[in-house]
Amino acid sequence: MMRSILPFCLLLALSMSLPAIASAAEAEPPAGNATVKAANPKQPADSATAKPNLPERSDGVSSSVPTELPVPAFHPTDAYRPQELRGWKLLVLDELIEKHPQTWEEVREVLDAQLLGIVRMVPAKALAKMRQVPIWIEHDNPKVKCMCYHPSRQWLSSNGFNPEKAGAVELGNCRNFLGWTKHQPWMVLHELAHGYHHRFLPDGYDNKEIAEVYRRAMDSKRYEAVLYYNGETKRAYAANNPQEYFAELTEAWFGTNDFFPFVRPEVRRHDPEGADLLERLYQ
Repeated sequence: MMRSILPFCLLLALSMSLPAIASAAEAEPPAGNATVKAANPKQPADSATAKPNLPERSDGVSSSVPTELPVPAFHPTDAYRPQELRGWKLLVLDELIEKHPQTWEEVREVLDAQLLGIVRMVPAKALAKMRQVPIWIEHDNPKVKCMCYHPSRQWLSSNGFNPEKAGAVELGNCRNFLGWTKHQPWMVLHELAHGYHHRFLPDGYDNKEIAEVYRRAMDSKRYEAVLYYNGETKRAYAANNPQEYFAELTEAWFGTNDFFPFVRPEVRRHDPEGADLLERLYQ
């Protein structure tokens, strides 16, 4: 008798629990999309960006935060320690320095090397403006894939970031920064180019000259299938929008990009109008 009752009891308990399980599944909030770079050129580069189909890309904020959850608190500005490196103001989270000193030392060395390259290659007037873009640094911000530029104070406030980061670059994931810079050796310049574009060029991200050159480059289809650093052929990241076009060509112009055109002579040959644009805007 006991044997016949037990299966029945188990079946009854399971059947009673299924509606609750289904209800919980339906109530689970969908993952919100905190990124807007690719979808909205008005808030593009970066506060939220990633090269399409490329998980290892510098720009970007995680899209895994459910929109229905309360906006998480951010670290106040006084939790960051001001430092100076190659003429740039750094704001380094105390937690990174105190709890992860070896990681911070490695990040500082790579950052120093990239900033040195920028100092050596970017013309003096443009360099002075780039140095006005501060760099905030954290150990592992779950909302930042690696490194990004924040153009919008309002976006930052709405998405749980310290609004003081507006107009600045954020290095939010040290591990990814150390790994991804092996094939993006001018990543820092890419983000500072966004700051230069947004803060110092006429009309900022609405700069008409960049927009027109970008449009003609896209009409030519020359960026639809290009060589990637690993030998694959992909749509160039520069094709995303005028902001990424300018930042990607800046990398190739002064250093090395991870998408073709990789270096300055290739920019001149592949995109002569883009090359002329860079020469004018970085005088």
